Amino acid sequence: MTVTSVNPINGAVLATIEETTPRELEDALAAASAAAPVLRAMSAAERGRWMRAVAAALDHRSAELVRLARHETGLPDERLTGEMARTTTQLRLLAEHAETGRKFEPAIDRSDQSWMPAPRPDLRSIRTGLGVVLVFAASNFPFAFSVPGGDTASAWAAGCPGIVTAGESRERAPGSRRSRPTRSFSAPGNSAPSPAWSCSPQTTASRSDLPRSSPTVRQT
Repeated sequence: MTVTSVNPINGAVLATIEETTPRELEDALAAASAAAPVLRAMSAAERGRWMRAVAAALDHRSAELVRLARHETGLPDERLTGEMARTTTQLRLLAEHAETGRKFEPAIDRSDQSWMPAPRPDLRSIRTGLGVVLVFAASNFPFAFSVPGGDTASAWAAGCPGIVTAGESRERAPGSRRSRPTRSFSAPGNSAPSPAWSCSPQTTASRSDLPRSSPTVRQT
């Protein structure tokens, strides 16, 4: 089965894409699951560093990605340029949040036998990434609520890899070319598996528009 991507302004066919097979979906899920313990073990500073690398890569290719998104969504350049700025700002804010490491420090509540209405036990907790996060992308927000958007960035900051389902009206954006080979991208000096995977119900593709400084592997 194939899915056709159409320019909503003039009806021109942009691409015809093969639907993702069950095996390809299983492969994406397995890869994301394998990345989970690696990402969880990364330091907060390291997560922040490669999230900033993603933001820098998006800034570097912003004009090209805006053009691609305009063809697929019909949204004007001004709207998409502003959304791209919002997206990279979200990434940097969440990177800064991750870099503090405060949310990952142990919390200790000592027991208190005088606590009312009942004695409080000794409670100790620590926050950690639980595993793969599923993100449903919005067709009308091709950047801010999509593959590199706030939901994905939040998962990364918490130490979780992600699976992203792309909206059907945006078969190629942001930054994907519908070719079968899947390519991985790592931040400079980072040899760890990619922390995020993107998987669409329609097709498998590579994230070929982003430079190799991005820590994302995309299967859409």
